[in-house]
Amino acid sequence: MSTPTNNQVVDDSTPNLDWSTVGTATAYRVLVDNNNDFSSITYSVITGSTSQQNNAGPFADETYFWKVAARSSVADGFGANSTVFSFTVDTADPPAPTLITPLDNSFTNDQTPFFDWNDVSDPGGINRYTLEVATTSSFGATTVLTQ
Repeated sequence: MSTPTNNQVVDDSTPNLDWSTVGTATAYRVLVDNNNDFSSITYSVITGSTSQQNNAGPFADETYFWKVAARSSVADGFGANSTVFSFTVDTADPPAPTLITPLDNSFTNDQTPFFDWNDVSDPGGINRYTLEVATTSSFGATTVLTQ
């Protein structure tokens, strides 16, 4: 199993699933489920390739588990399944932070005010915030700060 890596968060609802070639395998069975016991298969395909894109429609934003089994001929059947990997689809933008300070419509003579906001929670994780400061509400000319 190579991509998505185990526990990876992807922003693509039809991610490519990739794995390594297995010996003399001529076909692979790919199973994807939103339950780690594979009790309600979300996506299943048999392919001769070591890469598969979900062509049955997009995955919803949630966590999925996937595994692959190989076979060398139809008579042999499929061998043991690979290790189970998981990935989380997160295509939604995170919610907006709540501004704390400075207060709305407040005045200050501090030329280096402290800006603070509540952190937001997102399944994909927040890796940075962008703060835009402008002199008009249309934000025509802004100063952008990234944290």
